[in-house]
Amino acid sequence: MSVRIKYLDKSGKVKTLDQLFPHGKNDSLVIIDSLEYETHEGHSFTTQVTDDTMSDTDTLTIAFKACLRESQTHMWVGFTTLVGGYCQLIEGPTWTTNTGTLIPIINRERSQSHVISILGEDKTTTPTFSATNNLLANVTDLAGGTALWTRYAWGERGKIEGGSYRAENQFVLKSGTTYAAKFTAVGDSNKAQLYLNWIER
Repeated sequence: MSVRIKYLDKSGKVKTLDQLFPHGKNDSLVIIDSLEYETHEGHSFTTQVTDDTMSDTDTLTIAFKACLRESQTHMWVGFTTLVGGYCQLIEGPTWTTNTGTLIPIINRERSQSHVISILGEDKTTTPTFSATNNLLANVTDLAGGTALWTRYAWGERGKIEGGSYRAENQFVLKSGTTYAAKFTAVGDSNKAQLYLNWIER
């Protein structure tokens, strides 16, 4: 008598071991890493903002709040810069409510109904932070907080600085806490892109 073992994933879906351990065309075991698994499950997200007219000391920011839910947010930050600058992940900052520009959160799983991110913003539903599948770029009077992570790109034209590799740069965010990713330009005639990658599980 054969026994078919099943299990429930976190969303309550019934899965079989064949689904947990898929086999390829030659009956070889196919293994994917945890990040790819989370992408297929619809729990992997990204957003980005770009400024191609930055002067010395100009900033580029993405601000949000880690909402009060059971899921945890595992986030890592990346950036590129033409001339130079540095990037920080700040925990517990403040900013002026109802400021900034909404930027969409993209779910990397594109083939089915998309899971909405739990991260909140305080512009469209002020003063309450709500998960609207948007974050805020370039809020006004961003201040305070603790810089958890700082990465520099020294002033070499054409330098590209990363920091997006999750194993070395990932943070599990504290629920109910504000955060901001902030790039500060060092040098005139600068350009930069700031991006966030995260999974929620």
